[in-house]
Amino acid sequence: DAQGIDKRYTSSDGKTFAMIYFDQTTGKSGGIETIQTPNNFGNLKIIEQVEKNAKYGDKDSLFVGPPTKLNYDGKDFLGINFGMPIFNNKGKLIGVAGYTLDFSEVSETILDPKLDFFEGDLRFLMTDKGVIAIHKNHNAILKTLSDINKDPSVELVNNAVKE
Repeated sequence: DAQGIDKRYTSSDGKTFAMIYFDQTTGKSGGIETIQTPNNFGNLKIIEQVEKNAKYGDKDSLFVGPPTKLNYDGKDFLGINFGMPIFNNKGKLIGVAGYTLDFSEVSETILDPKLDFFEGDLRFLMTDKGVIAIHKNHNAILKTLSDINKDPSVELVNNAVKE
């Protein structure tokens, strides 16, 4: 029952409760604001991952979701979600404490032209599943290396990443 709960912490359809804080001035102090819980917030892969895999008593697991296109408070961005389960004293999963990392500043740092040491060098961030999260070619983002490069030698890189 959402009666008496601040409307900022529930989705507009009333189905999801979450306290979401968004840093409007990333890289500077201050700027953290409360935002309205999106209707699809309960459908995030990180929530599903925690619900499926969390074990009562495990205080050390941090669940990491895949790079995802997100929209918080009407702002689209590419980010990654982290989550930890919250259990009640009877061992029932009652929620998830989470954090979303917006890749914009990480991307600026990784792709900074000052880091170009030789012509044609390439820096990118790829997950353990081979999904590209940061790349100077925006068409490569959220694709695998095999999707954008059909050369057989790509399998060597994919295998090295997965090890």
